Amino acid sequence: MKVREAIAIASGIDAIYAASLSAVQEDADQVAALLEDALPFIEAAAGMTRDDFAGVYSAPVA
Repeated sequence: MKVREAIAIASGIDAIYAASLSAVQEDADQVAALLEDALPFIEAAAGMTRDDFAGVYSAPVA
């Protein structure tokens, strides 16, 4: 393989990586937002027992 071919391939890989990184960052941001929204429920559930989960429960509004 010639050096120029290797550079061209590496440049293509960098372009693919950059495009993928953007999509992954967007997904990570969405997951973070979902976790932030779920945090009150997670914190409220932390002290609950199995019996507590039998009923309907609403998380406290912050």
